[in-house]
Amino acid sequence: MNELRIDRCARCGHLVHPPRELCPRCHSSDWTPRAAGPGSVEELTAVEHAVGSRAGGVVLASVRLAAGPVVIAAAEAPLEVGMKVELMATEVGVRARPAAEPGTS
Repeated sequence: MNELRIDRCARCGHLVHPPRELCPRCHSSDWTPRAAGPGSVEELTAVEHAVGSRAGGVVLASVRLAAGPVVIAAAEAPLEVGMKVELMATEVGVRARPAAEPGTS
């Protein structure tokens, strides 16, 4: 897993996720990737039955990044609204897990 990256418009500084061809604010196509950083859980959604999938019981988190954008991620551990999380990019999508407390590893 890798830390999630988001795109920052090189012209106006607007941050987006998922990536877009053009900036929705200034229409530039010049992007600079940056670390998404931590975020806070705004909402949780339990998916009991996914169409075309045998897997069930997936919890999705709407995470507001400290930088602004909202990212939808699968919960890797039990999460609660308001909890600080870190986001990781995987081959199958974005995952959220509780953020490490400062001074712990």
